[in-house]
Amino acid sequence: MKRFATSALATSALLAAYCVLSFFQTSLADPPVVKEPFANPTGLRIEMVDELKTVNAQLKEQNALLREQIALLRSGGLRVVVTLPEGAK
Repeated sequence: MKRFATSALATSALLAAYCVLSFFQTSLADPPVVKEPFANPTGLRIEMVDELKTVNAQLKEQNALLREQIALLRSGGLRVVVTLPEGAK
């Protein structure tokens, strides 16, 4: 009987300790830890501007190539030759 009482007392002490510790939380005076979605917004903006400048330069280059092709088509100096492989009929 003594063994049962000791076991019951130990179990109830552990249960009480668990209940007390389960209510533990940081105090409300502590600022909550806020994880920002992006690490450095200023750095991201600079990176986006650089990417947009690169895209703009590529678009200018593509437009220049298209203008050259249009000029060739309008001038009539463009000649297209189509050949079939020897085995194809």
